[in-house]
Amino acid sequence: MMIGSGPMRGELELFSSLPELRGRIHFRNALEPEDLARAIRSFDVLTLPSLTMPRWKEQYGRVLGEGMAAGVPVVGSDSGAIPEVIADAGIVVRESDPEALAEALHTAIFDDSTRSRLIESGKRRAEDELSTPVMAGRLVSLYERVLTSAC
Repeated sequence: MMIGSGPMRGELELFSSLPELRGRIHFRNALEPEDLARAIRSFDVLTLPSLTMPRWKEQYGRVLGEGMAAGVPVVGSDSGAIPEVIADAGIVVRESDPEALAEALHTAIFDDSTRSRLIESGKRRAEDELSTPVMAGRLVSLYERVLTSAC
């Protein structure tokens, strides 16, 4: 399932119509927060296989934290900030390595002990490190340090 839209949506929809993929990829427009959370909870795994481009890298990958909070194992590439977001609460693979991505997805779905560990560590990370109150507190702390050093 691909949720949202972007400049590649048309190309991806065309690609998904290939005979070997027909009916296997589903597109949804942007969803309201409650509907998005419900959709994410239905996933076996959430992946963000972002690719670094000449003028762009994945900046944060908020959807990874949303997946962790929903109790879904996450897999992402090593593009930009993705490894920092995932840390040890998911699986990070080399970008542009479809074999490594496929293996990580298989592990996250079918290896019961790994899956359980990823779900628990993901929920913990989402609450302890990535939640809005934690991030807001860090931002306030940063502002306080900046203001203190400026005076």
